[in-house]
Amino acid sequence: MSTNENTARSEIEKWLTGFTDVVRELTEVVLELKERMNPPEKEYLTFEDVMEKMDCSRSSIYNFIRQGKLRRLKWGKLARFRREEVEELLSGERRNS
Repeated sequence: MSTNENTARSEIEKWLTGFTDVVRELTEVVLELKERMNPPEKEYLTFEDVMEKMDCSRSSIYNFIRQGKLRRLKWGKLARFRREEVEELLSGERRNS
């Protein structure tokens, strides 16, 4: 094998090693993005989350709040509900029906 062939082979091997590293890094980024797109269950829920989870209307949620069955947490104009409390209410409502 000539010196030129050895040099070319060496350059190709370096390029492939660099390419493999880039693919590995991109794979890690893709996995991280997939994790972010499917985050673990949220601790705090929005009105919309609660409406979907309980299959009820916004006015029903306000009724639960007025009845003291559900607490609304407020941060400025944002309202949130603790997932745990919503699930407890949901399981209690199902038992009572």
